Amino acid sequence: STPDCPATCPVLAMAHYIFSFPGTFSGLEEDGAEKMRLFPGTRQYDRFMYCLHEIIDKYTGLDDEGMPKLLTNMGIEKGDLGSHSARKGACSFVASGSTASPPIVAICLRACWSLGPVKERYLHYEAGGDQYCGQVVSGRNMLTVEFAKTPPYFHADEYEKRRIASLIRSYMTNGDKLPATRLHLLQFLLASLCYHHETLNSTLHPKNQLRSSVFFNSIPPEIVKLAEVRLPWNKVSGITPNVTGQPTHISIMVSMVSLEKKIDEQSDRIIKSFTEQLDQRHIGSQSYLEGNRIIETINEKFATLLAHSRSLTLGGQAGVEAACGNTSAGGNDNSFVEVESGRNLPFRFRLFLRADGSFSRLPEKYVMPTMGLAGLITSWHCGDPKEKIVPFKLLKPHEIKGTGMKKSACSDMKKMMDLVHEAAGIEGIRVDWRMNEWTVPLTVRLFECVSKYFDYDKSTDGRGRKAQLAWKTVLNHYYKHKGFANADLEL
Repeated sequence: STPDCPATCPVLAMAHYIFSFPGTFSGLEEDGAEKMRLFPGTRQYDRFMYCLHEIIDKYTGLDDEGMPKLLTNMGIEKGDLGSHSARKGACSFVASGSTASPPIVAICLRACWSLGPVKERYLHYEAGGDQYCGQVVSGRNMLTVEFAKTPPYFHADEYEKRRIASLIRSYMTNGDKLPATRLHLLQFLLASLCYHHETLNSTLHPKNQLRSSVFFNSIPPEIVKLAEVRLPWNKVSGITPNVTGQPTHISIMVSMVSLEKKIDEQSDRIIKSFTEQLDQRHIGSQSYLEGNRIIETINEKFATLLAHSRSLTLGGQAGVEAACGNTSAGGNDNSFVEVESGRNLPFRFRLFLRADGSFSRLPEKYVMPTMGLAGLITSWHCGDPKEKIVPFKLLKPHEIKGTGMKKSACSDMKKMMDLVHEAAGIEGIRVDWRMNEWTVPLTVRLFECVSKYFDYDKSTDGRGRKAQLAWKTVLNHYYKHKGFANADLEL
């Protein structure tokens, strides 16, 4: 984990992938046996090379102004990088990037390189060297004390930890069947996602599929705030995880920094004690201190008054607050008001003011994130609580108009959801819940029950990408096959 550099953090990348396609990580056969590939598909190498070539083509050569692009400016041209470059570069960096590199045995074992018959007999895997190797290859700076920083984790007591585990099980497809080891891994992945939530929200593309994930837009704020990282001198026993795989020089640096912190704290306590004694004896600048307290009080009152002045009544209707501000939904900036719904929604939704003076429940030029069928079911019934966008089933065609979405988006979503509800009826699943009764776990369970009706992928080797298909692709499959995936299921 590299909490200071989310762009290169492998744990965050894994969290991004798993929570964008939760069905990939929790795929189970009908008999309960696991049949899952972490990266499904039959041509993964070709897909990787296609993406790599796209990036190289985009960032090599000259731009319109004749200036070298990013990779060209770094001295990299087309043909310099290939599929094996990452493996070669990573091993070279770990072995020779510093004079304090991990042991070569750990590097060879992690790279699956042969040590020879004699060395393989006497030199075996040990966790310490392997963990040090893993931290270095992830990109952590082994020359600073930040190397000892924990990965993002939930700084929570036992009750909060159980609540987080329960939330993960209820949000994941087949979550009740998750083994304990995988649930433990998901907790760390979710902690990384929560810790970098603001960064992701400001940098992700508006159509990125993670934006439609319930793990991104429906995690309670109090749980998001629990995600943090700590250094050894401020860890809490029993809560902060122990950081392993630390080299000797990092342990020495940690001890030195801890000693510096204690010296600074002692100095602050001595100065504070002297200041209190002088103030009690009215020696020095007591009047100056009292003047500062008056100014601080005035500033606090003024800030409170300013905050209250932003709460207005819109059109004389109670329960409507004008909140001057911007929203980050889809990366667009719009003025909005927050409205108390008359349909008993569990959250206040936003009413966006468009350029022509009209109001809409979607921001102008809104870009809908890519969604699978599970994401559509959740958005249809629960909306987006984070961005305060109403359930999609309440949207009208005129609200779609003026956004970046196709005019047919509203009707296509309704057709897809009608098919979902038809499948639910065959299964005897209730879908006539009231608006405020729909929850994310309910929509996840609904998807679990109807997913087999839209499973048009007949591969049996676990390579199918059915868990990663967009809902519109699923709808097109329905039209192509002129019915549900298995005609017997309709009987």
